[in-house]
Amino acid sequence: MSLNATIRILLALVIIGSAVAAGLTLPIWVAPSSADAGAALFLHYDVDYSAVPSWVRIRDLTLKVRVGRAESVEVIAGGRVIPSEYDPTSGWVMFTTNATRVDIRIVGLATPADQIGEVQKAALRGDKRWAYSLTFDDGRLSVWENGKPLLDRLGYRAGVAIIGEWVLPSGLSLGTCGDSITWRGHPSDDPLCGNNNCGYMNASQVAALLASGWSLYNHGFFHNSPESMPGCEVENIAKCTEALAYAFGGYRTLVYTAYQNSNYLRDLVIANYATLGLPIVQADGGGATAVDNITWNTLPYLRPRFDIGRPRDSRPDTSGAIYYMDDAHQKALNNPTLHFWLSLHGHNVERNDVAGSSLDYLHFTYGPGGSDEVWVAPADEVFQYLATRDYAVVTRAQPRTVTVTARSPVIRQVALRQGWNGYAGAVDTYIDSGQPKRNFNNLGDWAILRVRSPDIRAALLRFDVSSVPANARILRATLGFYVRTHSNEGEIDVAAYTLRRAWNPNEATWERASAAAAWGAPGANSVNGSGRDRDATPTDARSLRRIRYIDVTGEQFLIDDATWYSLDITAAVREWVANPASNFGVVLKGAVGSTEVEIAASESRDVGLRPCLVITYAEPEAPPAALETPTPEPSPAATATGTPTVTPTSTPTPTATPTATPEPTANPTGTPTPTTTPSATPNPPHRLYLPLIGAKHSYPVLR
Repeated sequence: MSLNATIRILLALVIIGSAVAAGLTLPIWVAPSSADAGAALFLHYDVDYSAVPSWVRIRDLTLKVRVGRAESVEVIAGGRVIPSEYDPTSGWVMFTTNATRVDIRIVGLATPADQIGEVQKAALRGDKRWAYSLTFDDGRLSVWENGKPLLDRLGYRAGVAIIGEWVLPSGLSLGTCGDSITWRGHPSDDPLCGNNNCGYMNASQVAALLASGWSLYNHGFFHNSPESMPGCEVENIAKCTEALAYAFGGYRTLVYTAYQNSNYLRDLVIANYATLGLPIVQADGGGATAVDNITWNTLPYLRPRFDIGRPRDSRPDTSGAIYYMDDAHQKALNNPTLHFWLSLHGHNVERNDVAGSSLDYLHFTYGPGGSDEVWVAPADEVFQYLATRDYAVVTRAQPRTVTVTARSPVIRQVALRQGWNGYAGAVDTYIDSGQPKRNFNNLGDWAILRVRSPDIRAALLRFDVSSVPANARILRATLGFYVRTHSNEGEIDVAAYTLRRAWNPNEATWERASAAAAWGAPGANSVNGSGRDRDATPTDARSLRRIRYIDVTGEQFLIDDATWYSLDITAAVREWVANPASNFGVVLKGAVGSTEVEIAASESRDVGLRPCLVITYAEPEAPPAALETPTPEPSPAATATGTPTVTPTSTPTPTATPTATPEPTANPTGTPTPTTTPSATPNPPHRLYLPLIGAKHSYPVLR
């Protein structure tokens, strides 16, 4: 470093010290664009969103930039250091932002400067291979009571197609259509409803879904057949949009979800786009479709969907959800240059139906507990990403001053599964009250765990979580287990209890935790005093049963007999990370009826079916960076737009209900970004994750 540079830095430190003493707030660091050589080199980009359609309110964009081999890479977007994923092997850094100004700080560049700077736009957020959207039709109360907890367990969000009348206050009228139809709120004192709003969510429950990052769609103001409202069919759709805006602070829905399998309603919305202004139409159709080349001058975009339960003829023992998830994966595998989008729907959500088990299957097969290839988000959020991708223009900018005022929290995910990415910290066995002195850990090819109700057999599991930093903030920890068989069609509630006593997988029996120590009570059932075996209250419980799908004709199908399930053990993992000596794992116990499930153990031949613990955590905050002066940069190309390069055709401007366009949110809801390159250590890779669940949008109230 030159003497002049050293003097300037010392002077800056004196100034900073004086400012801090005076109580002034300072930027983390400021890097002037100067020819004075220093340790860092900068790349600068501008992102122009001006051509993005006005109905797009979430303007996220995943960018990939070639930065070459370097000691470190940091991305600054809008003055904040944001999470990014740098792969030194390929020399690319990836990040997701909605900022108009992006600067990349490279330290220790080992690649010629003229070989860096290329920028690409990822086809899907996080550069995933395919996207999955789930919609629940009608706004049934069971979505709130059962559906949301199932999705929360995995960090997922969905969309709800709302019937407008159910979210308006009783007696409120939005006008009339002809002589026979009044657009009014449903009477809350309807004697047929009782206290549960006739089985539909009320406005406060829907608002809570919206606040947690879910989306709302238009499902008609009334759920009547078109024949029952001649001449008012279009207005029935327009009034639902108005009802959603009235009930939820000006919320503007982007999606129409056709009901009653009506192609007539689907075609009606498409033909009246200029009036209704709904750019996405969901209607019955097939599976995943490619989204690399969207034709923007022919909106609305028709999004085919399929029922999550209804099996296909070719796989009658498999739910439609799992069939089409496997199909989407296979399409991505067979077409490596294309990216796909799958949309499915359901109605009621029971505690033990396919809505939950199919999401568990997705999470531990193609999500963060598996190949990590899928982005899960509501349909309107996926579509807004595609629009932003195709209309936003990324250009290389001239050297400029970079000021950093804050750091965004870094959220990571790690999947712990025996034999997966070198992980070797899982042990398990089961104990049996019918054979109280026998240990079942060495069963050879069986490699199974058994849980039988009512508390006849129980499974013990423990995971080493030492790869998670001790001062990390644990946001969510989900235990996944693969059920191979059910003994009968009865129901079983499986609950996870935090263990408080050490046990040996090669010695544990129903009577003893190890050869040296007995359980406080047989079956690890002591919950009090110094000799307690486990907590009295489970961290989570789940209802399991064989799933029967009954179609409209009454025909029944037994589906998804073998599949994944999950339990939330966040509280236990928080304790284990903070105090490793407290980690004795969990015990899975069964209640309700007399049913047994066989679970793939950590020694299962199929590594992909072994129990898996997915932990999402916030890294400890890094200290502020020091002042740096950037080195001279390579001259930028005139324009460096990301790929795929798209020249979109202008979008027709809707003339529907006059909803004002909301501003893009600063922190839109996110989903996981890709896996890092595994290191040579036995610890699995800790993937970057951008949850930001619960993004709220500001909407003007419509009058």
